[in-house]
Amino acid sequence: MPYLLVRSRASSRAMEFLLCDPTGDEVAHSLESEFLENFHLEKLSISMINPSDGSLVCLGDFGFSPSQTHQKITHLDPSWNPDHVEDIQYKTDYFGWNPGRTLFAARMKIRFKVVGTILIQVKKPLSKESIVELESLIGEIIEPLTLFLFGRRSYQATEWQESYEGIVQGLKTLTERQLKVLSRIASGQTNSKIANELGFSVSTIRHETMRIYEYLAVSDRHEAAVKAVSMGLVA
Repeated sequence: MPYLLVRSRASSRAMEFLLCDPTGDEVAHSLESEFLENFHLEKLSISMINPSDGSLVCLGDFGFSPSQTHQKITHLDPSWNPDHVEDIQYKTDYFGWNPGRTLFAARMKIRFKVVGTILIQVKKPLSKESIVELESLIGEIIEPLTLFLFGRRSYQATEWQESYEGIVQGLKTLTERQLKVLSRIASGQTNSKIANELGFSVSTIRHETMRIYEYLAVSDRHEAAVKAVSMGLVA
């Protein structure tokens, strides 16, 4: 039987959604509305681990105001008190809970390395049955989500640090125009809007975007935005 046919309904739905190439915020909001609505989430944050310093870079969030997306996270938002990430006790290599059963963490891994995290805070402690249900659901969708966010060219190097050092070297060749385009990509603007703002044709912006992808060693706008923020190229 074909592999996709034996996937669970949740996993199949997740892959179908990810094929539309959503933004990080769209992923976070979809997780809440399409998969986790019954658990009454307070907040949800999807983050990548910056290999250069171990800090977190938010890829998308739900429930935060203002949004943390594309922001470097050096500590957990104070509004998540009284429970902190450090309080999470991992039951397996992938899942863990805080003692109050209100904060859940899932580790995303590529080649046995933790590359990102999903942090979920619920409004009230979950029952044992709900915990099992949530873990099972996240277990079904974390693989396609991890592959979508991290299973790409820039994350497949043997040593991440070498990859990032290569990126730093490449950044030296970015032109002033490309940096302007990159900052607008990071803010979520389309090529058409960028062209209008900078006074160039859409084809010119598209060409510059491809050059930016080459320099950053990424394959799409989402990765370019994350890399740009994590490397300090855009605010």
